[in-house]
Amino acid sequence: MSLRGRLVGAITLVLVGALLAGSVLTYLHAQRKVEIEMAAAMEVARNTVQRRMEELTRSFRPQIHLEETVTIFDGDRHVQATLVDRDGGVVAQSRVPPPENRVPDWFLAAVAPSFETERIDVPSIPMPVGAILLVPDPRSEVDEVWADVQITLTVLASFFIASFGFVSVIISRSLKPIGALAEAYRRIGAGDYSTRLPQTGSPELAGLCQGYNEMAERLGDMAGKNRQLAEQLVRLQDEERAELARDLHDEVGPFLFAVDVDSAAIAVIVKETGGGPRGGDIAAKAASIKAAASHARLHVRGILGQLRPGVLGSLGLAAAVREIVDFHRSRRPDVAFALDVPEASYGEVLDGVILAVIREALSNAIKHAEPRKIEVSIVPMGQEAAVVVVDDGRGFDPKDRPTGYGLIGMRERVAALGGMLAIERNPAGRGTAVNAIVPLSGNNRSALAEAPVGGKET
Repeated sequence: MSLRGRLVGAITLVLVGALLAGSVLTYLHAQRKVEIEMAAAMEVARNTVQRRMEELTRSFRPQIHLEETVTIFDGDRHVQATLVDRDGGVVAQSRVPPPENRVPDWFLAAVAPSFETERIDVPSIPMPVGAILLVPDPRSEVDEVWADVQITLTVLASFFIASFGFVSVIISRSLKPIGALAEAYRRIGAGDYSTRLPQTGSPELAGLCQGYNEMAERLGDMAGKNRQLAEQLVRLQDEERAELARDLHDEVGPFLFAVDVDSAAIAVIVKETGGGPRGGDIAAKAASIKAAASHARLHVRGILGQLRPGVLGSLGLAAAVREIVDFHRSRRPDVAFALDVPEASYGEVLDGVILAVIREALSNAIKHAEPRKIEVSIVPMGQEAAVVVVDDGRGFDPKDRPTGYGLIGMRERVAALGGMLAIERNPAGRGTAVNAIVPLSGNNRSALAEAPVGGKET
């Protein structure tokens, strides 16, 4: 449950508790009020009847005196007087006015459950009447209490509704910056450090927003510095690869060529001189040396093809991609390659990263996936470019994400430019899809817009 829901729920419970407590206190007060009023009414009625009984002996007409005693209670809202004979029959009875409003039976039973009838016997005189009964009638009093209870409960309910609405609005407005703060932190987690929050609300929330803004600014600066360092690292790696390629070409290449030439010369000498009793062995060893040197030269040539970044400067990105594809096609003619690469340059650094991603993805697919078809595409998307390499090979188990130094290098190169790299199962079927999203600078976007776009190649 959200923080707002918890706070509103807690305050609602408090308000409901207050409403229930107010209702209980109102009920107890109403019950007590009815009891006091009825007790007072019965006391007055009792005193009135007893005083009239004392006057009965001096009356010349006792029965009429008793009937007049009963009529005294006409209009009394709380007590009904009844004159009964010795057999319990009603001789005379006072009239109790009905309550102004009909009180619910449940409320009457709750507030005034029962009151006992009081009997006052008539003194022994020669007459048929036996007693006056005082019967409590709490309906009118409960009617007054019912009106008070309705007003009280209405006030309590109105207070509850007003308080709930007011508190809900205050909590919503007070916690609104927290929602924005949570969204801002989510963006930071996704690598977006550009969001800034207004320093509004309570002092505590304003302090949090200020702290967030300072943190986002520092993280943005650090991310920018990290990208610069990563770019420098990639540039140094490319320079190191170029240096290594030059060493292989300038140092190792001539020696391998010399070994090839010398082994060929040894074979010629053996052939011209006969070579003596071990001539055949010498010629065979010379041929083995020549074959090993030729194999080493081919291997070094392949390494140079993988290392030399200078091919970008001389051929361009699209041609460099085609050269890598041709390299694998010559070794795996059973694999079909499909290219969709624009004839454009994104800049030396970005072209190098894109080429490194394609080179590593193709190498992994050829080595491990046993594909029948590989698709390579570079798709410009406004301020970004998508590099996609998809094969229909064996794929991988989603539980076991691909790892390796080559993949780590790909991720580092893409992350150095502020991009993202994802390696997933081919959404169109079996196989693997390598997706890299790299941001384009303004100059790169301009160059891309002016450059011609190449068609698909298979």
